[in-house]
Amino acid sequence: MTTPILAWNQVELSQQLIADLSRENPDIGRWVNGRIVGLLASAEASTATHFAIGVSALQPGTTTPEHSHAAEELAIIMSGSGTIFIDGESVAVSTGDVVLTPPESMHRTAADPGSPLTVFWIYSQSDSALRWRQDSPVEGK
Repeated sequence: MTTPILAWNQVELSQQLIADLSRENPDIGRWVNGRIVGLLASAEASTATHFAIGVSALQPGTTTPEHSHAAEELAIIMSGSGTIFIDGESVAVSTGDVVLTPPESMHRTAADPGSPLTVFWIYSQSDSALRWRQDSPVEGK
């Protein structure tokens, strides 16, 4: 089977995610642990073979739960500003920044109080995104 050609526009994705933050049922993804998570490509969906690719949106002043996973994670900040905490260290981030989180690192992402934070992310292992199927989603805001 041939993997389909996929293309995204970061500006459009970010705008849609920000609009989705005011919706109980987002157009992109779903609410998971207080943030919107949208899976754009994965092996499970037959749209990628070696990566999981997706987006996340956090409301101003919110943070993801601290967590770890086996995959390396590349986070590209599409809009907003905040901080990514990795194994006790912090990295201030804003639009255009790219952060690599090592595998098995404890990490979390926090949005600054002034604006939502949208992130395009890539996991080095396609099955890493399956953990959201196991996490309990938080419906609504």
